[in-house]
Amino acid sequence: MRKYYMSHVDFSEIATISTDKTSYDDAILKLTEAGAINAKGKPDVNYLNTLSGGTSIPFFTKLERRLSRRRGGIEDTYGTLKNMFGAKEYTAMYLYIVIMYGFIEWQVPQVISKLPAVPEVLKVFMSEFMADFEDYMQEIKDNNSKADNNSDQDDSE
Repeated sequence: MRKYYMSHVDFSEIATISTDKTSYDDAILKLTEAGAINAKGKPDVNYLNTLSGGTSIPFFTKLERRLSRRRGGIEDTYGTLKNMFGAKEYTAMYLYIVIMYGFIEWQVPQVISKLPAVPEVLKVFMSEFMADFEDYMQEIKDNNSKADNNSDQDDSE
């Protein structure tokens, strides 16, 4: 029997959730250097929006391909994250996303792996991420509707 799509997660991707002071300080420094937070430790919404937009679409596309033959597909992943977001479970969302990155055999981008160090930054990022995911899901729905309409036109000719 073949094993399909084992998920590999590197400890560095989850270290900022349960970390020591040195690792926490390193995460804060990296987030500040990247522009995710300002000198006062407040999130930069524009940067986090750009970060999400730049990383989420390739992630969603690859995830959709990997889940395409599985029951529920990407819709179940979206639903799970939407439920967590509604419950304000941002760390749980982060961990779920890390597992999905492992599932598609990608490493979590370094800046994203530092976000859990600052809960407010993680919250803002997850808001942006879910907005991007909602847009992606709407695009899938629109494309499926167009394909259905084209197929209906072909049948009527």
